Amino acid sequence: MRQLVSGEATVSDLAQPFTISFQAISKHLQVLEHAGLVTRTRRAQQRPCRLRPEAMAPVSAWLGDYRRLWDTSFDRLDEHLTNQEGSPQ
Repeated sequence: MRQLVSGEATVSDLAQPFTISFQAISKHLQVLEHAGLVTRTRRAQQRPCRLRPEAMAPVSAWLGDYRRLWDTSFDRLDEHLTNQEGSPQ
């Protein structure tokens, strides 16, 4: 899917580096389109696709909240383990 990062790509473009069928690529694109992550237009017989990176903003924000939570938890774990190393068993 690197082709989509650069701009538009057709199903043929996307299928080229893989050993899966055009139908499988098309099915994956339908799922991404339904999720709002890609858009597809019609140009003659082709249906070029384009990424919608702005659609990832809510996911990025949600992950950012959890990233802060886990960073804090790991910092506390590291502190606890460091304290355990210094204390006699």
